[in-house]
Amino acid sequence: MAPTGGCFGKSAIKDLKVEPAMETVIIETNNCNGGVLNIRNLDSQALSLCGLEIGPGDYAIVDIQGRLADGSYELKKSGSNFSGYIPVADEKVTVRGRLGSREFMLSYIKTKKLCD
Repeated sequence: MAPTGGCFGKSAIKDLKVEPAMETVIIETNNCNGGVLNIRNLDSQALSLCGLEIGPGDYAIVDIQGRLADGSYELKKSGSNFSGYIPVADEKVTVRGRLGSREFMLSYIKTKKLCD
């Protein structure tokens, strides 16, 4: 019988940092089903992360789509909290963001597979 309810994450996000901190943007980890970011933009300006835009007043679940040839990350909006990106070893993820004219750095560790 298939399990119902609960969390089934095979990977997680830890040590999330946003520098400098911003009062009008809420970025939180959602480790329930594999480690994604919940991002709420409460600002009046658009938020941009690796070319992914979250408009003023919008909310998005964000996951890593993959890595580009230059080592940078490609992010995507997700319709669920299931992550499709599970690295073979714990991986430090660092991406630059922009809120209007203000730049910030988002970093965290995406864990390797935690369970089968």
